[in-house]
Amino acid sequence: MKIGEKVCISVQALYNTYGENLSCCGIDNNSREGNYCDLYYGFGEIVCMDGEECIIDDIDNKNETVTLINECGEETTTFWLSFEEYGTAVFNR
Repeated sequence: MKIGEKVCISVQALYNTYGENLSCCGIDNNSREGNYCDLYYGFGEIVCMDGEECIIDDIDNKNETVTLINECGEETTTFWLSFEEYGTAVFNR
Protein backbone atom coordinates (compact mmCIF):
# COMPACT_ATOMS: atom_id res chain seq x y z
CA MET A 1 0.00 0.00 0.00
CA LYS A 2 1.45 3.35 -1.06
CA ILE A 3 0.21 6.84 -1.83
CA GLY A 4 -0.76 7.21 -5.49
CA GLU A 5 -1.39 3.48 -5.95
CA LYS A 6 -4.57 2.55 -7.86
CA VAL A 7 -6.71 -0.14 -6.22
CA CYS A 8 -10.09 -1.68 -6.93
CA ILE A 9 -12.66 -1.71 -4.13
CA SER A 10 -15.08 -4.56 -3.51
CA VAL A 11 -18.01 -3.04 -1.66
CA GLN A 12 -19.62 -6.49 -1.76
CA ALA A 13 -16.68 -7.96 0.22
CA LEU A 14 -17.05 -5.17 2.79
CA TYR A 15 -20.76 -5.92 3.13
CA ASN A 16 -20.17 -9.67 3.38
CA THR A 17 -17.63 -9.12 6.18
CA TYR A 18 -18.99 -6.12 8.12
CA GLY A 19 -22.61 -5.79 7.10
CA GLU A 20 -23.56 -2.17 7.54
CA ASN A 21 -21.04 -1.59 10.37
CA LEU A 22 -18.25 0.34 8.65
CA SER A 23 -16.13 3.04 10.28
CA CYS A 24 -16.87 5.84 7.84
CA CYS A 25 -19.61 5.04 5.36
CA GLY A 26 -22.80 3.15 4.85
CA ILE A 27 -23.47 0.32 2.41
CA ASP A 28 -26.56 0.10 0.25
CA ASN A 29 -27.25 -3.46 -0.86
CA ASN A 30 -30.83 -2.85 -1.96
CA SER A 31 -30.15 -2.23 -5.63
CA ARG A 32 -32.45 -3.48 -8.35
CA GLU A 33 -29.62 -5.47 -9.92
CA GLY A 34 -29.62 -7.91 -7.01
CA ASN A 35 -26.28 -8.81 -5.47
CA TYR A 36 -24.65 -5.38 -5.78
CA CYS A 37 -23.56 -2.80 -3.22
CA ASP A 38 -22.65 0.90 -3.15
CA LEU A 39 -20.65 2.75 -0.52
CA TYR A 40 -22.20 6.05 0.53
CA TYR A 41 -22.04 8.81 3.13
CA GLY A 42 -24.92 9.21 5.58
CA PHE A 43 -26.58 11.96 3.55
CA GLY A 44 -26.89 9.70 0.49
CA GLU A 45 -23.83 10.67 -1.57
CA ILE A 46 -22.43 7.60 -3.32
CA VAL A 47 -18.65 7.57 -2.82
CA CYS A 48 -17.78 4.23 -4.42
CA MET A 49 -19.62 1.60 -6.42
CA ASP A 50 -18.65 -2.05 -6.29
CA GLY A 51 -15.52 -2.75 -8.35
CA GLU A 52 -14.48 0.85 -8.97
CA GLU A 53 -10.83 1.86 -9.12
CA CYS A 54 -9.67 4.36 -6.49
CA ILE A 55 -6.38 6.09 -5.75
CA ILE A 56 -4.71 6.00 -2.33
CA ASP A 57 -4.47 9.64 -1.25
CA ASP A 58 -3.21 9.26 2.33
CA ILE A 59 -2.14 6.59 4.80
CA ASP A 60 -2.65 7.59 8.43
CA ASN A 61 -0.67 5.18 10.60
CA LYS A 62 -1.73 6.91 13.83
CA ASN A 63 -5.46 6.44 13.20
CA GLU A 64 -4.93 3.33 11.05
CA THR A 65 -6.93 4.65 8.10
CA VAL A 66 -6.49 4.90 4.34
CA THR A 67 -7.98 7.85 2.44
CA LEU A 68 -9.09 7.03 -1.09
CA ILE A 69 -10.07 9.20 -4.05
CA ASN A 70 -12.68 7.91 -6.50
CA GLU A 71 -12.67 9.64 -9.90
CA CYS A 72 -14.97 7.09 -11.61
CA GLY A 73 -18.29 8.78 -10.88
CA GLU A 74 -19.89 11.97 -12.10
CA GLU A 75 -18.02 13.82 -9.34
CA THR A 76 -14.71 13.02 -7.66
CA THR A 77 -15.26 11.74 -4.13
CA THR A 78 -12.96 11.12 -1.19
CA PHE A 79 -13.56 8.59 1.58
CA TRP A 80 -11.58 6.58 4.10
CA LEU A 81 -11.48 3.03 5.36
CA SER A 82 -9.77 1.52 8.39
CA PHE A 83 -6.70 -0.60 7.63
CA GLU A 84 -8.77 -3.71 8.34
CA GLU A 85 -11.62 -2.62 6.04
CA TYR A 86 -9.12 -1.65 3.35
CA GLY A 87 -7.53 -5.11 3.51
CA THR A 88 -10.93 -6.70 3.05
CA ALA A 89 -12.04 -4.41 0.20
CA VAL A 90 -9.01 -4.23 -2.10
CA PHE A 91 -8.60 -6.59 -5.04
CA ASN A 92 -6.62 -6.57 -8.28
CA ARG A 93 -8.33 -6.64 -11.65
